[in-house]
Amino acid sequence: MKQIIPVASGKGGVGKTTTVANLGISLARKGKTVIMIDLDLGESNLHTVMGIKNIKPGLGHFINKREDSFESLIQETGFERLYLITGDSLFPGAANLPYFQKKKIIKSIRELTADYILLDIGSGSSYNVIDFFLISPENIIVTIPETTALLNAYSFLKNALYRLIYLALPPHSEERDYFNEFSRESIEKGENNLSNLVKVIGSFSEELSGRISHSLTQFSPHVIFNMSLNDDEKFITDKLIKITDKNLGKKIRTAGQIPWVNEMRRSSIIMKPYLQLYENSVYENAMNHLVSYIEENFKFRFN
Repeated sequence: MKQIIPVASGKGGVGKTTTVANLGISLARKGKTVIMIDLDLGESNLHTVMGIKNIKPGLGHFINKREDSFESLIQETGFERLYLITGDSLFPGAANLPYFQKKKIIKSIRELTADYILLDIGSGSSYNVIDFFLISPENIIVTIPETTALLNAYSFLKNALYRLIYLALPPHSEERDYFNEFSRESIEKGENNLSNLVKVIGSFSEELSGRISHSLTQFSPHVIFNMSLNDDEKFITDKLIKITDKNLGKKIRTAGQIPWVNEMRRSSIIMKPYLQLYENSVYENAMNHLVSYIEENFKFRFN
């Protein structure tokens, strides 16, 4: 049994990749076997954060059929129990996957063996990004306590919910036609909401409506507020939780509040993970709290 945890962000520059790298180290230090996969295919740099040269086959080789086995892409990181599959952004077109290749990657990820599989997903709301985010119903979005970042995180979660519903609808169906009409109207203004959408779908098919309701209930995003300066910023981060609950009918939970640390810049410059450089820090304490939160609250497992 394994847990797959997709980690995304509504925008770049919020520290998503450094969070994945240091979370992977923290989990491995707890005795868990962890595979990190760089799915930021256009701008993959998880290997750089880990201080690993990008000289071994990665996802680009698999996508371009230069490597047949997905498992053969796994490489050591220098940390016990922690492994990495790189993204290979040097291959042109890696960020624009055809649907069948994306499905092949998703299937291959689910067949890997580990305690935890962390997916470092690209920023933004493209279908590739969102579909990787939806691999597991329990996922993480990283943001920072700034208004623009929070609005992008909200937009990402909204697009993820819409995509979750859309993929459940039969192609070329009345349900999809109605959904397309529904999605042209703002749910932030007026009486449109996702509950009403599911009810209308129920008039077409109760069975389909039930499956969508189950998927929406199971969908459980958690948010990490990164680069936090102090507790006074909590009123800003609360905005994301309130607006998501009000407009999307989805309660998200705070997985962790990770403090700003000046030494993170040095970590990036010398290309070594923060937790490799600094021990007994407030950052390490926050990452340990995040690990405990995941162990207590993430329940969904894959065979």
